[in-house]
Amino acid sequence: MTEQQQTGSAVVLVLASGHWISTARLVLALSELGCTVDLVAPANHPARTASAVRSTYRYDPLRPAGSLRSAIAGSNPRMLIAADEVMVQHLEDLWWSAETSRTPDCESLQRLIRRSLGGPVVLNAARSRMALLQVAQQQGIAIPQTLTVEDPSQLESVIAQLGVPLVLKADATSGGRGVRVAETPAQAQTAWRALHDAPSMPRALVRGFMRKEWNHLRLSARRLTREVTAQKFVPGRERTGMVVCRKGTVLASVSLEVVRTWCLRGPSSVVRVIEDPVMDLAMCRIAAHLRLSGFCGFDFIVEEPTNRPLLIEMNSRPTQLVHLPLGPGRDLIAAYVRDLVGLHSVEDRPAATASDLIALFPQELQRDPASEFLEAAFHDVPWNAPELIERALAASPDALLRTRQANGSAEANPLTQPTALIS
Repeated sequence: MTEQQQTGSAVVLVLASGHWISTARLVLALSELGCTVDLVAPANHPARTASAVRSTYRYDPLRPAGSLRSAIAGSNPRMLIAADEVMVQHLEDLWWSAETSRTPDCESLQRLIRRSLGGPVVLNAARSRMALLQVAQQQGIAIPQTLTVEDPSQLESVIAQLGVPLVLKADATSGGRGVRVAETPAQAQTAWRALHDAPSMPRALVRGFMRKEWNHLRLSARRLTREVTAQKFVPGRERTGMVVCRKGTVLASVSLEVVRTWCLRGPSSVVRVIEDPVMDLAMCRIAAHLRLSGFCGFDFIVEEPTNRPLLIEMNSRPTQLVHLPLGPGRDLIAAYVRDLVGLHSVEDRPAATASDLIALFPQELQRDPASEFLEAAFHDVPWNAPELIERALAASPDALLRTRQANGSAEANPLTQPTALIS
């Protein structure tokens, strides 16, 4: 019996610790292309409302290893997808736990992780910003000057080398939450402690009750700290790339220029599809060196005045627009289902839009309900999943109505009254 016959031939187990709408859209896209999708997530995750999920398993942030092992045993998946950095870190913990046991079950778990993401080199680069940038330098990829800051007493010398403003980043974070831009030495001291130290118990409880992020309670209880790096501030345009790989070979990719973000160096809300051979080469070199598998995102800053893209970080997970088909060679979900899950008859889908300008839902709507980009760009609203719109939408149904009209989707969309989605 082959390895694929021993595991679920088209079962993908998606692992989510947060509550991102993008994860639900990933689940829907996988299901539409023939995958059986199981889900590990908190009880109120938006993807749990999707009919595309076969089985759901509860994620226990206080006992993550046990909950993931139980889910993997119950699902018997062909592939795992870690939807966020917390889950990537949990998979790294599972890998090293299995390394010490060396039982048949543990060896099977390691094979599954390697097939889904890659081996320990990938997991280390995914956790450590500095490890990734060291790999980039070895591959001849340009990066901003970056230093590890192990103690706040080092900040004076770091600022002397890199200057201010100074970009401080914590490992194992995403969405701009682990990034601080310090304008002064005093701000750098405050930012370093906020990024490095474990959250206080009161703060962890507030984040749990307010944001449903209970993982911080475990970090607080165990007093887990994070490595902090300092990066020279580089003025310029932000770009991002997303790829899907198999054993280091890039199967499909998309390069994007960031047009709008929620905040400085924060998550994107409007992007433009571009061609950038330098970014493409950098992503291919990193993928080949690490033997990446699955989805991965890369962030760049285009240095002024050289116009040279500098790699600043990597996310070993699906990024926000991975679900969106953008034509041949740019349909990451189709490539994943075809070449990693093994449904070889799946073809790339037609591009969802001819526009190169894309407004992300719900990010741009939340950033500015009156944004010009909601009409000028293709607004990527999940019209076929009204429960996700209802979950994401906090205000401004008029903006959604304008988007439908601008995108020409009024007739195809069964939702004729967007205002009914406001709870």
